[in-house]
Amino acid sequence: AEYMGVRSRDKAMLNAIVRNQQQRTESGVGDDELPDSFETNVWGVDEVAKWLNAQGFAEWIPLFKAHDITGDKLVDLDIVLLRDMGIREVGSRIRMMDAIAKLVRKGMKPETSRLTVPSWPVAFLQIFTFSWAQTSEGKSAAQQKDEITTANTYIALVGAVLAATAFDWFTKTTNACYCNAEDCYCSAGFDLEGEYLWAFHFLCGVSAASLICGTVFASLQIIAINEMSDDSEIARFSALLGGAETLPGKLVTFGIAAMVSAVILFVIFTVRLGVFSNQHKIVPWVHLICICGIFFYSLIIALARMIRVVYQAKFSWREKMEAEEMKHVR
Repeated sequence: AEYMGVRSRDKAMLNAIVRNQQQRTESGVGDDELPDSFETNVWGVDEVAKWLNAQGFAEWIPLFKAHDITGDKLVDLDIVLLRDMGIREVGSRIRMMDAIAKLVRKGMKPETSRLTVPSWPVAFLQIFTFSWAQTSEGKSAAQQKDEITTANTYIALVGAVLAATAFDWFTKTTNACYCNAEDCYCSAGFDLEGEYLWAFHFLCGVSAASLICGTVFASLQIIAINEMSDDSEIARFSALLGGAETLPGKLVTFGIAAMVSAVILFVIFTVRLGVFSNQHKIVPWVHLICICGIFFYSLIIALARMIRVVYQAKFSWREKMEAEEMKHVR
């Protein structure tokens, strides 16, 4: 009885395979044919038929052609409309809706299919170019608005706090003198002298300017995006911004880099406690190594790794979609 049951299942599977091949042949669509692109808004009934065939739904191709289902109509189908079209099996309708959902997601992410995981040097450069922050796709206008508003809010907050600190350093780099009737007592700004004081002053000024501009631009972007009246205006605004969308992040990142450089310069060249001071030999070097190690790991290694993870997450999604497509084609 068990043997007969196995033979019956094998026979049913063989009949299903033969029936599916016959349906594909009758539909006039080849096994290896796929639409030229996944921009469903330009698909006609033939492209929809190719997609159905590739997804294993060849039996429904005549039904979709009879109802004149083009690409723009395909993505608007729901489980009730599929039933009204004549697909009665609940399981078939669920599988169809799942395939349509994946198609919509892929069509909304054309650039994701061309992304590659950057190398470590490239990821390091993207810390400053902020190009990794322009890889999101497939978001609605409302989601784009929330993304721009939230990101710029955090950038403005961080930029404002650091700008206040950098500006305070910048204004205190001058020499301070106190004079009485007989003598004058002067102290060098931040215990630095000569060209090192000038370099520290320069780095603090550049940092303060970058952070202030980044904060202002982030705030203005929030105001501008909230001036958009509807979804079409929001989408157009986001598209026209282009690279300027990440300008606040670039400015704040550059300001932080200048600020970090000023800290390292101070640790090395401060007169009394610096690496080249005569009072201590080991402690300043330990101090310098600790500070540089913290900065290097947190602001370079960890950030570069995070950027690579962003691309890896998108790349893994692309590989999953390609594997599913190959499975359907086979």
